Amino acid sequence: MTKEEHDVELRRRFIFVYNHNKMLYLRDQGYRYLFKSYNSKTHSVFYVFDRTPEINQALSEYLEKY
Repeated sequence: MTKEEHDVELRRRFIFVYNHNKMLYLRDQGYRYLFKSYNSKTHSVFYVFDRTPEINQALSEYLEKY
């Protein structure tokens, strides 16, 4: 598996959220992140969620609102 294939697979299975307000919105909708981590290249905290049809819908609604 190439690095590109690996990255595609990760994004298929998980949602990486770098925006704190987006994480709060998802949390308020009842979703919990799997873990929080730190990107050493960008010096940013990010949150990882399981990708499900329900969370995809919540993210679509978030994008419509904001």
